[in-house]
Amino acid sequence: MSFSRFVASFVCVVLAACNGSPPAGEYRDLNKNGTLDVYEDVTQPVETRVDDLLSQMSVTEKAGLMFINIAIVNDDASLEYIPGSGPERLAPLPNIDNQKLNHFNVGSIPDDPAVFAMWQNNLQHYAEMNTRLGIPVTIASDPRHHFSTNIYAFSRPASVSFRKRSAWQRSRTSGWSSDLQTS
Repeated sequence: MSFSRFVASFVCVVLAACNGSPPAGEYRDLNKNGTLDVYEDVTQPVETRVDDLLSQMSVTEKAGLMFINIAIVNDDASLEYIPGSGPERLAPLPNIDNQKLNHFNVGSIPDDPAVFAMWQNNLQHYAEMNTRLGIPVTIASDPRHHFSTNIYAFSRPASVSFRKRSAWQRSRTSGWSSDLQTS
C-alpha cells in the first residue's frame, strides 16, 4: 500500500467518524458540488471511498496529506495570524490555503481548554467550508518528553529534562538515564 493510499484511507475513516449516520436522504456535501460523491457516502466501503477520494485529489492535495506543521493556537481561538504570537509560517490558514496541509501539531496552547476546543471547531469549520474537498483537519501533539504551553521552550540541558519528566517516564527510562549520567 502506498503512503498516499494509507493517508487517504485514514482520511476516509476520519470522514466516517465525523459524518456519523446522516438522516435518510441527507449527506454532507463536502466538495459543495450538489451531488453525493462516493467518498462522502458513509454507507460505502472504505476502500471504495478511498479510491473515489484519491481520484478527485490533485497531486498538491495528496502531498499536503503527507506533511505536518506546527500551528499556534491563538488565545481568542481565532485562526488568523496575530503579529507577535510567533512565526507567521505557523498560522494555520496559509498552510491550509497555500500548502494544502491538513495535519497540524499544536503548539502554544492557551491555558483555557474551552479556547482550545473552540479553536479546533473553528479550524474544522474552516476546512469544511474553504477547501475543495472538505477534508477534516487532524490535530497532533508531542507530549512524549515533557509538556509546556510554550513550543519554543525545548532548548534546555538534558539534566533539566530528566528532572521534569513525569513519574511514569522516569520509571521507564531509569535504566538508560542512569547510564547516561555516569558516562
